[in-house]
Amino acid sequence: MSATTTPSLNEVFDKRRWPIVRFLRRHPVITDLLVCAAYVVLTGFSLAFVSEISTPLWVLAALVLIIAVLVYFRRRWPLVVFVVVLALEMIMMFVDVTLSASGMGTMVMLYTVATQYRPRRSFVLATLATALIVAGLWVHIDAFIGEQQPGEEISPIFLMILVGFTVLMSNYFVTALGSWVRNNRIHEAEIANWGAKIQELAQSQERTRIAREMHDVVAHSLSVMIALSDGARIALKRSPDKAGEVLEDIGGTGRAALADMRRMLSVLREDSASPLAPQPSQESLRDMLEGFRKAGMPLTFTQSGPALRSDPTLELTIFRVLQESLTNSLRYAPSASDVQVRVDRTDTTVTLTVFDDGAHPGADRSVREGSAPVTRTRTGQGSGQGLKGIAERAAMYDGTLEAGPTPDGGWKVLVTLNIPAHSVPTEPSTPTNSESRVPHLRHHRTKQEDNS
Repeated sequence: MSATTTPSLNEVFDKRRWPIVRFLRRHPVITDLLVCAAYVVLTGFSLAFVSEISTPLWVLAALVLIIAVLVYFRRRWPLVVFVVVLALEMIMMFVDVTLSASGMGTMVMLYTVATQYRPRRSFVLATLATALIVAGLWVHIDAFIGEQQPGEEISPIFLMILVGFTVLMSNYFVTALGSWVRNNRIHEAEIANWGAKIQELAQSQERTRIAREMHDVVAHSLSVMIALSDGARIALKRSPDKAGEVLEDIGGTGRAALADMRRMLSVLREDSASPLAPQPSQESLRDMLEGFRKAGMPLTFTQSGPALRSDPTLELTIFRVLQESLTNSLRYAPSASDVQVRVDRTDTTVTLTVFDDGAHPGADRSVREGSAPVTRTRTGQGSGQGLKGIAERAAMYDGTLEAGPTPDGGWKVLVTLNIPAHSVPTEPSTPTNSESRVPHLRHHRTKQEDNS
């Protein structure tokens, strides 16, 4: 199975843009050079309509080129470049009022400032720039109007209102355009950041899920192997012929645990959305309980109720809860004379009960949790990850966990799971005589006892 790479939200946004826009965003240097060239061309084109220019051409060309160079650095120092460009264009206006047509540098800088600063500041600067330009034109109003023919006089005030409104709307337009670009970039960045956090949360949940599965597999297998090794040591002294069978069981348990871990690690390399192995089945549950029996646990199983609904995740949850609960009994109550496991099923709930009559160190520290993770351990030796994992699994089905000592000195774990409404019940299977002593996740409707 080949792993597929999910594109980031930034990549998705980039693909939705026009090709020319994508190119310009990816190559800002080329973009700035094109802006400078456009400024020079448009300024020269606008000045071509001016009938008389008293300023020497080389002075005009030098000022235009200086402004073009400044515009190139507009991204690095937007406010500084804006002030300098506005000042140079005001100087051009005061030297020769006919050069007032070359105010495009200010508009470019207003757009740039608006893409990097808040709209309030940007529109304030646009208003100030407009006021300065109109004031400069008013000082040279006579030269700006020129000679008027009798009967065609234009009111200077009306002209300044018209020019001021035109300049103001032009400056506001480029400022609004820059603010829109800025808001769009912020919006895309927020969505991308949100997507990254969601992905990080999903990865964290996946790591937690894998850690929980690894803990269940390793803790169960090592506990069984330790119990079997203790039994093998005794068997070597009392019954050497049986020691070989115990050693084979130890090797089988270790190999099974190694295979389980390899399957889970393969999920990391291939597809994190795949369910973690091993998935529960009649054989896997039978093997698990038989492994506890071989380790010396006096295990009794009881189940009742209708057939379990077809839900692999629910089956895995039941499997892991029973596995972890029995592992705790094996670790902390090795002298228990009675270990009882019950699975009571209804149409809407599954209740799992694991009880042992052995003494547990620190058994006075009971745990009762709803959907919240368990933070208190049952012993002073454990880390509490087992009960925490059980609580997390119960929370997946809006269930509850109760774990604590019993009045007679034993330990009881009670887990209630709510069956999802979308699950589909499977046909109950009738066990054969050889299977009547082994529990199944999806089983017959009558109550059975395992007295082995």
